[in-house]
Amino acid sequence: MRQTVPFWSWAAKRSQDAFRKQSKVDNYRSRAAYKLLELNQKHRFLKKGFGVIDLGFAPGSWSQVASTAVGAEGFVVAVDIQNVSPPQGVFPVYGDMLDPQTQAKIQDAFQQHRQEPKTNDLIVDTILSDMLHSTTGIRIRDHAVSMDLCNSAFQLAKTFLRPGGFFVCKYYMGSEEHEFQKSLMKVFKRVHIEKPKASVKESREAYFVCLRRK
Repeated sequence: MRQTVPFWSWAAKRSQDAFRKQSKVDNYRSRAAYKLLELNQKHRFLKKGFGVIDLGFAPGSWSQVASTAVGAEGFVVAVDIQNVSPPQGVFPVYGDMLDPQTQAKIQDAFQQHRQEPKTNDLIVDTILSDMLHSTTGIRIRDHAVSMDLCNSAFQLAKTFLRPGGFFVCKYYMGSEEHEFQKSLMKVFKRVHIEKPKASVKESREAYFVCLRRK
């Protein structure tokens, strides 16, 4: 018979997590910041002056990392359906990312920042998605829901991402990931699957890191 681990034991283990402790020292909103830092150190998809969209940005640690990486010359638009306060220097857009009104707000934000006339040009260098619904423990369902989110983020990436641009998307590992990877490879020159050290070891989360839109 499987023994159930008491919640207090699990919580104590989590509270001692090195990345969680370090996030408080570094003033990041969550430990997820270190996942993005590690991925970017390896693949260099955040650079000075870049325009970035951070999808599902709450609580905001990825936007913090992105804003620091692109510097004052760059611009980060953070998108979420929740009305969460963004990190300093990050421009928030609230709404469903596939809603035409939300996408119009994203487009307007970049054009106003760059003081350019309104066009339909692809203007974004990097799109990030750390979105993942709360898992249920039912692997097939959790995987399917995560792939739906990835597909939505991918659709937005195809709408906004410039040629040569980058796309990073979290997902829950499962049977559909290889087919989705094939779809990504039709659009990007290279597609990597990564699991950062800052991810919880037992978690089935991973990331598609897509380099250089064709």
